[in-house]
Amino acid sequence: MSTSTDALLPAIVPTTVVSVHSPTLPTGIHPVALLFPPMQGVDFSMLVADIDTNGLREPIVVYQGLVLDGRNRLRACEVAGVPPRFVEWDGVGSPLAFVVSRNLHRRHLNESQRSVIGARVKAMFEEEAAERKAATQFGEDRDTPTDGLGDNEKHRESTVFANLQRPHVYSHVEAANLMNVSPRSISTAAKLLETGDEQVIEAVESGNVSVSDAAAVADLPKEEQREALEAVRQGRARTLRQAADVESDDEPPAPKVDDDREQPFSRKRLRIECKRFTAELDKLLRRLDTVTAACGGSNDYTRRVRDCLTVALRAIHDCVNQFGKAKR
Repeated sequence: MSTSTDALLPAIVPTTVVSVHSPTLPTGIHPVALLFPPMQGVDFSMLVADIDTNGLREPIVVYQGLVLDGRNRLRACEVAGVPPRFVEWDGVGSPLAFVVSRNLHRRHLNESQRSVIGARVKAMFEEEAAERKAATQFGEDRDTPTDGLGDNEKHRESTVFANLQRPHVYSHVEAANLMNVSPRSISTAAKLLETGDEQVIEAVESGNVSVSDAAAVADLPKEEQREALEAVRQGRARTLRQAADVESDDEPPAPKVDDDREQPFSRKRLRIECKRFTAELDKLLRRLDTVTAACGGSNDYTRRVRDCLTVALRAIHDCVNQFGKAKR
């Protein structure tokens, strides 16, 4: 994810700082602020135009000397030549909950982008919960700061923000409900974040690739994932899945080896190749259905072909069950 804004921060010296908390001028971007992808294209151009015309309406929130919310506004101020204004975060709740509540409904993100954010949010809330539990065990006092606000001056919170103040071990279902996606999408995104190539993940976060398509090639070596992504960018394939299949078809056949000769064994590679083999068999079975229809119905020949394909499919599944699973 791009953090080009960091290079601009030291050079920005605002002429007007509006804050009752006298914030420290930011020197970088808070890691939590990177949870949501940076604004690009038309959306960012519109933000720049609005700030250029109307000024910065909503100040940039700073926490511990870092930009917590508003990195896109800060970048837009730099482009528009408008002095930014800063306020210190009031410390109510957690930084993560604050950023999620501020950006969840503000940004126009597709389902795949929300799924990746949901998977990251789930992991980050679990980290916060673990830190809070550790602090409690060691008797540390980490009450939520109030900055001296009285009972009649309590911060007004959105429903989402109030629900996120006390992070706990989030399930896929809770993360899915929060981001308005399916639990399966959260699981798919979590798999992508675990094994996917950084460039492929960034393509999903920018909205150019679907999370399901990216996860379909996440088990491949990262070099092959990048090659598939490049094929899609160049228009040689419509999806990463298709690009990976094309690339594998173009590979030279593996050299023949004697069965008695010991060969290196890769359980992960075996599962990948068997999955590809199964996909090709599925294509053949669908093609056989077309042939059968062209024949006016099933006959002895089409039945024999189907029997052979079924035996092959069963054999490859047995191969995976025998060699592809980790021994206990």
